[in-house]
Amino acid sequence: MKHYSYLIIQILLFCVSCAPENDEDHHYYITFYNDTGKDLYVIDSSIYPDTTNGPGGKIFGNQGFCKVEAYRSSSEPLHYLWESYEEAFILDEYGKRYPSDTMMVFVYDVETFDKITRHDRVKDSLLLQEAFRARYDLSLQDLQRLNWTLSYPPTENMKTIKMWPNFFQ
Repeated sequence: MKHYSYLIIQILLFCVSCAPENDEDHHYYITFYNDTGKDLYVIDSSIYPDTTNGPGGKIFGNQGFCKVEAYRSSSEPLHYLWESYEEAFILDEYGKRYPSDTMMVFVYDVETFDKITRHDRVKDSLLLQEAFRARYDLSLQDLQRLNWTLSYPPTENMKTIKMWPNFFQ
């Protein structure tokens, strides 16, 4: 049993040490700044423009989201780590992760979102609406122009991206 534990630890260390790093042509991380006094969940979805089946279900499965503490930043990936964002927007033999060329990023208040349970769908829907803070619709060109950096509330350099609510009207 001791040997198995040692082997598992070695495999985990190997996996962590092999995590890809950003370079000029391959970006695996988006830096997200939380400039509010509340913790936020940041969640991506690739099923643009359908917002009915994405973020609420994804967060329960612990995929495609990260928690960003108040007045902090995070550089956790919002999608599968072994695929760069550039690759996710390109069509290959497997298709592409963002088939409509739009990545949606949702921002939710953690405190309210954590009250949601899987079994109470009416409550889920109402709390999900209450927890919602913003939605950003991003193309690969948007991400490149923003230097792979997003924030909530959005900064002046984000005013050209599609977002709901529109903070710059």
